[in-house]
Amino acid sequence: MVEVLVTSSVMILGILCLRKLTMGKISMRVRYAFWLLVAVRLLMPVSVGTSPISVLNLVSGIHQEYLFSDGVAQEADGQENAVKEEESRAAQRKEDGAETVHDLQNTAQEADGQSLDRTPVIGGAQKIPGSSPVDVIWVVWFLGFLTVSGYMLFMRVRFVRYLRKNRKKIAGEEIPVIIGEKLAGRGMRVYRVKGLPSPCLVGRHIYIGEQTAEVEQGLAHILAHEYCHAVHGDGFWALLRCALAAVYWFDPFVWVAAFAARQDSDLACDEAAVRLLGEEERFAYGRTLLALLQKSGGKAECPGMPLMFSGGERSVRERIVALADRNKAEAVVLVAVLSMVCLLCGCAFTGAQTDEAVSDQEENGQEMDENVQHAIESVDRRNEELTSEMDIIRALENELNKEAAQIQAEYEETDLVKRPSFEEVLNYHGVMEGKDDSELTLNRKIDYQAYYEYLQGEGENPMINGWYLLCENEREGISLYGLYTEQFGFRGVKTQMEVGGDVNTFDIEWYPSRLNQNKENIRVLERESNGLARRFVWKLMAEESSVVEIWHLYSAYQYDTGTIDLKVLTEKECIAWAEQYLAFSVNQETNRVGVVCDGDMALGGLDISAYEGYEIESAQIDPYALAFDLYSDAYGEDYEDGYEGIVVQLAPGLKLKDSDKVWIDQMQIIDVQVAEEESGFQLQQPRIDENFVAQNIAQRNGLAELKKGQSNVGR
Repeated sequence: MVEVLVTSSVMILGILCLRKLTMGKISMRVRYAFWLLVAVRLLMPVSVGTSPISVLNLVSGIHQEYLFSDGVAQEADGQENAVKEEESRAAQRKEDGAETVHDLQNTAQEADGQSLDRTPVIGGAQKIPGSSPVDVIWVVWFLGFLTVSGYMLFMRVRFVRYLRKNRKKIAGEEIPVIIGEKLAGRGMRVYRVKGLPSPCLVGRHIYIGEQTAEVEQGLAHILAHEYCHAVHGDGFWALLRCALAAVYWFDPFVWVAAFAARQDSDLACDEAAVRLLGEEERFAYGRTLLALLQKSGGKAECPGMPLMFSGGERSVRERIVALADRNKAEAVVLVAVLSMVCLLCGCAFTGAQTDEAVSDQEENGQEMDENVQHAIESVDRRNEELTSEMDIIRALENELNKEAAQIQAEYEETDLVKRPSFEEVLNYHGVMEGKDDSELTLNRKIDYQAYYEYLQGEGENPMINGWYLLCENEREGISLYGLYTEQFGFRGVKTQMEVGGDVNTFDIEWYPSRLNQNKENIRVLERESNGLARRFVWKLMAEESSVVEIWHLYSAYQYDTGTIDLKVLTEKECIAWAEQYLAFSVNQETNRVGVVCDGDMALGGLDISAYEGYEIESAQIDPYALAFDLYSDAYGEDYEDGYEGIVVQLAPGLKLKDSDKVWIDQMQIIDVQVAEEESGFQLQQPRIDENFVAQNIAQRNGLAELKKGQSNVGR
């Protein structure tokens, strides 16, 4: 036991040091794997062989001190010497003829009796059976083990019962498509639990709290993190940590290791989740962690449960720093770390060297002295070779420094770094110093013709720093203004209720387009008794070109204080819905494309006669063409509860042979009702719009060239 405690403590301290030194320099999953060595050392009761680097060499003789105290050893030696002296005297008397056979028998009996009457003595006192200090220690350990393990088991059972009693299953359509298929592949379900402070993985199912509803845009991040916990088998590793902590309840190093391993588990899952979702989600993932931390208050603990916020606020902030500090792991660093781990294993997994082994080493050392001179000569030759190699290493170091500087520059350009300075601009500081909302009265408008010419390299940029009137709906009493700055471009939107009324500011990116000016881009859905808007929607252009048209939908709820709660529906969410629920089947003989929703609801057919003569590979929704109609009457009275005349217009297109783009010209669009709920937007009841056909002159010209075989036009 002493051997395991000493070696495991050294290994834990070594890995804790490596954690500090390797933050951001090696993969978090590799760093998390180091704790497996600690678990193996705690589970192994013996060492593997001996070595001169074993830490047990510093505490030689530890086994003898554990088995016998000094008093016991001395007493045994004394009694053994007394028996030997008596036997020696008996043999001498036999030689002198003064001892009879009967006397020899009596002598032997006395010696045997003395040997049988020996009783181990500790500190000069006779040992009382059943009162050994070793027995007392084992009793104390067993009581501690029962207490700690019983508490952990009780907390786990109570927690699981609470989850099962209060859970409500989340429907599959509410789960983001990017992670839904992976969860389904592992048979994992997602439940919402009232009062749960933090998302967690229990068994093979994921549980999230009600506060997660306020950060629905981060639901994919949360589920990806818990999915990675399941892939890593962290449910088992969490229980193993608890079991080892219960067995070694008296060892503070084991508790520290369990806490650090749990933190590394979350760091490894953060890294894996970002890899799963895509690098572009790195900083959005960090913002989700911050949002959930604020909702949970930093309190989320339960023994044995891999909660997403185990360890408190400090641990979560360490994870956010790790997400931002994404230094590239160098091979040389990884090799150095693995070498240190191997050395640490040699210190912790091997036993102390015996005297015989030391003697062998001394003999080997004498033989090695004869080769020292040869080794010195070899070193001199090697030094000459290293001189030229060092020049190469210095050149590589310079290249690495340049790459590190480039990475730092890229990081400084990320939204996480630029956000504080942008917030100052958005709130009338920096380039907008001294200005307030009275600037909106200028109603500054964009010279679109001059700006388009500037984009084509003709003329100067007509845009100056300030707010521009994007859209005004006098009937609804709402105006939209967009901010332009040289530093951040087209970023920042204000809403103004009535003339001179309440103004709210939002961090929204927008695109300068004449289409933004249409007053039908703003609609009030609910008003107060005084006529002021309570709930309203608007749409803004997010991207536009000859082949791209993407809009975003914004829904605003204004409180009595004048502040606004804002929700946004983007093209990514709409396209993800379409990919999950819509299916297409092409029939070139009839020039029709059948459309089915959710596997069993037929929507009818799309007319593709304009593409007769082309070889069609497949049909799909074009991700670069998406719009919204805020005043749609396409459904008439045939609508579901919650529908308010708002639809998203999806553009079906055809993938042609020998072309890498989706062709939508002369294709009918698909309308999908948009309903707003507390949890966000819901898309429902799609239908083919028989009265609307997409018109794209650029695509029409490209199709003509494609048909002639003169070009292969791609996006």
